[in-house]
Amino acid sequence: MTRWKFQNGKHRKENEHQESKSTVLTQVESMLYKRHQSMKQQCNKTKPETHPKLDFILVSEKLKMVYCMVPKVASSSWLTVLLTLHMEHPPKDKEVFEIWNKNVKPPHLTDYSKQDQKRILSEYFKFMFIRDPLDRLISAWDDKFNHVKLYFSKRYGRDMIKKYRENPSGEALRTGNKVKLEEMISYVRDIAEIKYADEHWRPMTDLCDPCAIDYDMYGNFYNIEEESKFVFKNINTNISNMPFTNAGIHRKGMKRTSHDYYKTVERNKLIEYYSNISIKKVVKLQNQYKQDYELFSDAFQFKKLVED
Repeated sequence: MTRWKFQNGKHRKENEHQESKSTVLTQVESMLYKRHQSMKQQCNKTKPETHPKLDFILVSEKLKMVYCMVPKVASSSWLTVLLTLHMEHPPKDKEVFEIWNKNVKPPHLTDYSKQDQKRILSEYFKFMFIRDPLDRLISAWDDKFNHVKLYFSKRYGRDMIKKYRENPSGEALRTGNKVKLEEMISYVRDIAEIKYADEHWRPMTDLCDPCAIDYDMYGNFYNIEEESKFVFKNINTNISNMPFTNAGIHRKGMKRTSHDYYKTVERNKLIEYYSNISIKKVVKLQNQYKQDYELFSDAFQFKKLVED
């Protein structure tokens, strides 16, 4: 099984028996190394708390990989791809997380013994993808509330409308449908312990614990098609790339840069969606994602919409 490690400032390819003495760095490998180094530096600087509840770190023994599934960061697309590789045919149902739990055994890192977890984290290729926190919230609102999902309307929407809408109609209180973005943001802003919140708006650091788990790859959501090739190169598969047709990545709302690895969300998109929300509220919302900004801003060039 081939995997990549970062050692002594060099990005080296190694297998079970020998390590090549020299490795030609491609652009993507060089960028991933820089991100990895940035993450290590930020972890050493901030020393965030570890998170014992890691239900979204998935394991495939067949593919020899560990994937931290972050909702609204192309997670459904990734699970569809990984299930296709694991089962050798595409999943027929859209509920890919449930299909993973039924078809991949054991499905999660937490299902293994402490000894096996240590072995897996040492030997398997580990990766996660990152998205701007405020952009991720927009996606969660659009998917779960703007395009009504009944579970989310009943589970959260009724409470959001009751707490944050002035003079709500009886129907809105009953159904919880069509929550406004500012109502969802107020709800997320006021969550007392966001590390235990719904995974669609739980911080990425709380889902993946990237300072406790040394991921081999921190991928950029905004450059997923290019960077996914590095994943396929390092897991137990013969394919080199696969389209991410459902990842919801569009040129509109994406900031173009001198190099694709620095792609990020267009600031004007955030301004457009958050224009009706007070600066004070945005600052408090950003504070909910303080660790995400601290760990990922340097490596992925995320900038807060409003500086503290």
